[in-house]
Amino acid sequence: EKAVVDAKSAEAVADKDLYSKKTTLVSAEQKADKADKTLTEAEKKLSNASKKYNDGKKKTQQAAKEAKKNAEEKAKKDKQKADKAAKEQQKKDEKAKKKLEKKMKQEKKAADKK
Repeated sequence: EKAVVDAKSAEAVADKDLYSKKTTLVSAEQKADKADKTLTEAEKKLSNASKKYNDGKKKTQQAAKEAKKNAEEKAKKDKQKADKAAKEQQKKDEKAKKKLEKKMKQEKKAADKK
């Protein structure tokens, strides 16, 4: 009879120990799931941040490319304007030179007649 009580007592201790181990295992699994979920969320956030960074980088590069293109076009137009103005000034200078030469010839003729 004492052996039966000891056996039942040992069985109860074993059951309690098994329950405790199962509870610990379930708790560990829950913690692992929570950690996995946290990791997944962190990976999503990192992926989103990386995407935003890359999008921003692309936009910055595109804006720099556009600004360079606009600056080059403006410089080209400014050069064309300057070249045109220089040509017009050269024409005016040539005209004034011819007019001055003509006037000097007339003055020389007048001086030679005297």
